[in-house]
Amino acid sequence: MDLLLLAKPGVHLYSLLHNSDTAWQAIRFYDHVNLGYGVLFSVSGSVSALALASDLRYYIRRYVAYHLFRTEHGRQIYATPALVTSRYLDHTNPFNEVWDHRLILTITESADQPFICARYDEEKTASDKKELEYGIQAEYEILSTQKEWEETVIITKI
Repeated sequence: MDLLLLAKPGVHLYSLLHNSDTAWQAIRFYDHVNLGYGVLFSVSGSVSALALASDLRYYIRRYVAYHLFRTEHGRQIYATPALVTSRYLDHTNPFNEVWDHRLILTITESADQPFICARYDEEKTASDKKELEYGIQAEYEILSTQKEWEETVIITKI
């Protein structure tokens, strides 16, 4: 499982984490990659990912727009913190192809609005219009809890 931190607009998260002594103490033993729009940490499992997120809690609250956990290596399927925590506490693994509560997070190349988010749907009408206007840097499929899906607490509707 990996930890993905997506920076708020205007924040160069990789430099910020490397320049802070406190953050450096938390991340120095983890492999991490600068994505430009955020940082991807490779960790061994859900416990390590949750522990690292806990260690970086201050930076996540202040400088991170979204933090997500990759459920499978090699695939771009991520899960929300609430889902990972609930699955860890319940000792179940819902990260499969039939999980109903899926979202799409699209990251564009636009400087003024780098994060374009929408519910995952068949038509993708809202995101198609934005994709034509801005180039796509990355797209992530996100598994969420039913409550997050219904309340749409992790995304901004467009």
